[in-house]
Amino acid sequence: MSIPAKLIPLRFLITIAHFIIILLCFYSVRQNVEASLPAIYSQSQYDSRELSLKACLWLSVIGFIIHLLDIMGGFSLFLTRFNALHIILHFVGCVLTCWFLVDEWRYQSLWYIWAFFNLLPTLIEIVTFSRIFCWKVEQY
Repeated sequence: MSIPAKLIPLRFLITIAHFIIILLCFYSVRQNVEASLPAIYSQSQYDSRELSLKACLWLSVIGFIIHLLDIMGGFSLFLTRFNALHIILHFVGCVLTCWFLVDEWRYQSLWYIWAFFNLLPTLIEIVTFSRIFCWKVEQY
């Protein structure tokens, strides 16, 4: 089996795994928000932090919808380096997000994880999509 033939299912599986872990984060919002609050806090402090964490999670879900549409459409599926980069970024994102859940990190940590391991691959997907359909640099 060739390397691209191994990377395609691995990319799909690691993307789905990262997506499932993000969905699990919705169940630990309270613990992660409380980890960042002082001993005495107001309801408005809690609400603003909860809103920030939920916004990050929903942006992650939107990013994963873009990833999965790209995988199903096959737009960048056969670009070996691209697949390898996605696998590495989503794997590290999986590990850090699991660590975020298990150790109940402060909610701000998820924004950094999102920026490097969800936003970055999503932007790469969008650039690849535009190279194929807008600029006609890549063939589809």
